[in-house]
Amino acid sequence: MVTTFIAAFAVMFGAQSALAYGAVYGQINNYYVAGHWYDSYPIIYTEPQSYAVAGTMSSFSGGGTYTGWAGARGRLFTQDNYLSCEGLNMYNPSPGTVANANSCSRYQSYNWYSWGVARGWTGSGYNDFYTFKSVLQGNW
Repeated sequence: MVTTFIAAFAVMFGAQSALAYGAVYGQINNYYVAGHWYDSYPIIYTEPQSYAVAGTMSSFSGGGTYTGWAGARGRLFTQDNYLSCEGLNMYNPSPGTVANANSCSRYQSYNWYSWGVARGWTGSGYNDFYTFKSVLQGNW
């Protein structure tokens, strides 16, 4: 009962509300590159009065991919839409795995969200796509 109420509260207030501490996974976004569909989504993680970090995950839709074809870059934004920090491009390390990338961490009390970059291999380079924005997550 309590879990249902919390889930309903989060859905009602969506990206405009600062949520509790911990990890929140954003909505999956699909993108198409060179004949392949990919999935990506943002992650935001905060701890009380400690730190915040943004993550991005990317993979082939429905399963396996070739090594290095799916890429991701984590980006951490403030509630004022300021890009606070950005991580490095990371790629799926082996066939069938997910590209998982984090931003750098911030050690200040604020409301944060994740808005990452997903990458797909074209055969000669990468196309970049934005994930959806995650909900706001506070660590005040």
